[in-house]
Amino acid sequence: NKNVWGIAEFKHFEEVISYLVVDNKKALLIDTGLGLEDIRQEVEKITTLPVSVINTHGHFDHVGGNGLFENILDPDAKSIKLDSMEFLIIKTPGHSPDSICLYEKKENWLFSGDTLYPGPIYLHMEDSNLPEYIKSLEALLKMPIGEIFPSHNDFYFPVSNIAKIYKLLKNKTRLKREEKVDDETSLLLKM
Repeated sequence: NKNVWGIAEFKHFEEVISYLVVDNKKALLIDTGLGLEDIRQEVEKITTLPVSVINTHGHFDHVGGNGLFENILDPDAKSIKLDSMEFLIIKTPGHSPDSICLYEKKENWLFSGDTLYPGPIYLHMEDSNLPEYIKSLEALLKMPIGEIFPSHNDFYFPVSNIAKIYKLLKNKTRLKREEKVDDETSLLLKM
């Protein structure tokens, strides 16, 4: 899409993706990556517009470049308004307690952070909460999502995988440490 730029750090284990959404007079940077490289320099190659930053959660691989920007937005707000676009902030705890997704309702875009992405979705960490993750999936299933922009490994995540993950978690009485969703996605769970 001409308004969305993926800025990826693929030469690292985390394979982090940040997204820059450029509107008419403002831009929004969703996550700032690991901070190993100067993400602001990359953003300035794309746009000279004022840039605000929103983090999908507080893990190190999503906030590493925050110090390069002045305007870090509050994830507790209800929405973020650019010019022609408005992003609803959807609380999606589970991967971490502070996880959010951003939903642009005109385009039906979901920027999923670490709630959904191809690869092993980390639900096994100390601050992960599987019942909360299931509730987050229930909320996302009610939304008319057209495209998902994940924060790791690839720029594409199938919308149909939300229902697959939800069904897998709801129907299993004995889950294994790693549950396979498809050829690219699995869930790493606490045991």
